[in-house]
Amino acid sequence: MQNIASILKILVVVLVVFVIIGYTYYRTKDFISGPIVTILSPVNGSTLDNTLVDIKGTAKNISYISINDRQIFTDEAGFFMEKLLLYPGYNIISIKASDKFERNIEKTLELIYKGPEKKPEKIEKVIDSINPSIFDQNTEEEKIFESVELLN
Repeated sequence: MQNIASILKILVVVLVVFVIIGYTYYRTKDFISGPIVTILSPVNGSTLDNTLVDIKGTAKNISYISINDRQIFTDEAGFFMEKLLLYPGYNIISIKASDKFERNIEKTLELIYKGPEKKPEKIEKVIDSINPSIFDQNTEEEKIFESVELLN
């Protein structure tokens, strides 16, 4: 009987320790993990044809979030969506977040905006529009400069 009682006491103590450890982890997991930002779209490194892009993602354990140093907001579930204009060519978008313990995280999104293709004018059309006689004419100022150079 005493053996069973002592084993039961040990089991109760072990169970209480596990409950305390579990509750401690549950309450501190946000502090341990820090801010988490996940970018859902667009995919990093993608080439886009449209100048306006929707940046979509989720953020957890944050108190502040910004895109290119401009504050944005999330809904209750932590989802954010922000429209952004791209410059022609290579674009770097910085997404920064911090939590209430002032720990920071930064994600970088690199996108390439390939604008609409410009159709080059036909070279023959450009060449035909040039008057070749303008290259042979010397203006009065050029004649004066040539005369001064000859005197020197």
